[in-house]
Amino acid sequence: MPLSPAEFVRGAVETAEEGGEWTFHRFAPGQATAYREAGNDDFYQKTFASAGVRLALRTDAEALAFDYRLERGSSRAFGFFDVWVDGALAAHGGLEADDGARHAFAAELGPGEKRVEIYLPWSRQTFVSNFALRRASFAEPLRRTRTMLCFGDSITQGYDARYPSLSYVEAVARLLDADPVNKAVGGDVFFPAILRERDEFDPDFVTVAYGTNDWRHREPADVRDRAAAFFRRLAALYPAARILALTPLWRGETASDSAFGEDVRCMERLIRDACAGLPNVTVVSGYNLVPHLADFFSDGRLHPNDLGFGVLAQNLQRELAAVWPDVRRDVVPGVVVRGHGVASGRAGDPRFPQGTIAMQIPFFRALGLDLAGFHPGTINVDCAPCSFRPGPDALLFERVKWHPDMPAETFSFARATLVRDGARFPAWIYWPHPETKPEHFQPGGVAEVIAPPVPGLACGDRVTLETSPDQARWAEMET
Repeated sequence: MPLSPAEFVRGAVETAEEGGEWTFHRFAPGQATAYREAGNDDFYQKTFASAGVRLALRTDAEALAFDYRLERGSSRAFGFFDVWVDGALAAHGGLEADDGARHAFAAELGPGEKRVEIYLPWSRQTFVSNFALRRASFAEPLRRTRTMLCFGDSITQGYDARYPSLSYVEAVARLLDADPVNKAVGGDVFFPAILRERDEFDPDFVTVAYGTNDWRHREPADVRDRAAAFFRRLAALYPAARILALTPLWRGETASDSAFGEDVRCMERLIRDACAGLPNVTVVSGYNLVPHLADFFSDGRLHPNDLGFGVLAQNLQRELAAVWPDVRRDVVPGVVVRGHGVASGRAGDPRFPQGTIAMQIPFFRALGLDLAGFHPGTINVDCAPCSFRPGPDALLFERVKWHPDMPAETFSFARATLVRDGARFPAWIYWPHPETKPEHFQPGGVAEVIAPPVPGLACGDRVTLETSPDQARWAEMET
């Protein structure tokens, strides 16, 4: 099945095709040319690297293949690809040093329907051609539920991860279920001109990680002015986004290597001052997120290697959980299946002429849950092999006597978001407790969802349920 990779690209703001080769741009033209106008052709060239760019799809293909060619996008000569299948790293390959020639990449994916993500090299500009899936009956784009915009220097671009999927940006993006757009450039400093052209999408999250090159190469007064201008402009451009300012990691130089006359920790004070008074900006200290040991850095002093990135990602995820405790989401894929028809009344059971939900709604309203605007029925979503149980903060209504001829039942309601084809609907996962439910039991992997009307929804449609751990707990069913 030959396909255009442009159908599945994430992390790029523009795509271009010439002579059957596709390349992907993470900078809008006006953003990239800001570096050239500032007289920095090296930084301009780095904007063409494919850092943060992925091809993401849902498919039943058993294998994939494509040709690729690499060109300069950083000071590093190597360029590698990663393939993830259903959330796990499954294949890796590429070049130690690109030679300008066209090369082939192939990976086995295994049988069955699956989520596939192909991470492109952060270090080179990538040209993809002859993209094909083997033994596939369908392929559709795969999108995460959020977006994330990332600014920074070489560490944010990806230096020196040999596995592009293991950079800290990619690890945080997976935690947040966000598609990242990576605007980082190796060697960069606070550069307010990059913000003169706003991106067309509205990010949920923005990360900023400058400062280490400012400390090494700039004068303190200049850095203070640039950092303050950058954060003021960023907060004004994206007032609804949560902005994370990450201060510099440890680096091996001493205070004598900088005009600041202090080691790199002094940048934390400067950045906190620059962000003062900006309510949507949170500052996290980066100095201790990677051990101060040479083994965690490719050069022994500055750029994390894969080991260093792993520790950085783990520690940064912990910090994010502390400052943004509500952002973690479990995203559970499922398929709409046919139910008993009792909840909606379609079964024609004379005991429930309008359906059980319509009869229960007044009782739930009296207990504090108003379902006005929600369809009086359930959407049955088969989430197997995952099985739902209510979380600690889910609503609990005990011994509800909602029908004169039926025993009292206990119900839990977990707040959720139902996502279908990119459209998001507020929802509740409706869970009659099995110990009090008299009949019409559901299979273990089926979640009953109450939502507003979803236009065109039909059995067989693929959807996702987005929940937080305080509302819902998901476990893999025993086979």
